[in-house]
Amino acid sequence: MKKLGLAMLFMLAGCSADYSVDLGNGYSYEHWGNNFIARTVAGEQRQIITGQVDSYLKKDAFVLAVQTAPAPPGKRYYVLDTGTDNLQQFTAKTDFLQSAKQFGFTDVELQKLEK
Repeated sequence: MKKLGLAMLFMLAGCSADYSVDLGNGYSYEHWGNNFIARTVAGEQRQIITGQVDSYLKKDAFVLAVQTAPAPPGKRYYVLDTGTDNLQQFTAKTDFLQSAKQFGFTDVELQKLEK
């Protein structure tokens, strides 16, 4: 019985680590074992950036996301405009950084994304 109680405690502790962060305009960051960016429309959730999102950064209506893909090209970078529903995907970090700076992200903010 003691082992069952301990197993239940670990199960509850594991479930409490799951969470969702509102990114605005129906978008959210979902941490449910496989981190992803989703959009909910009419009560239905769809993954916008699927797979493991390593890190993200939100500023105003813009969300930057970094993802390590298991197959080449390796890292993928995203710029999501939640106001216009525009999603840009990059495989070249320099192109991603240039786009992010056009939307007002600073070098200091972009450094936080890589940590």
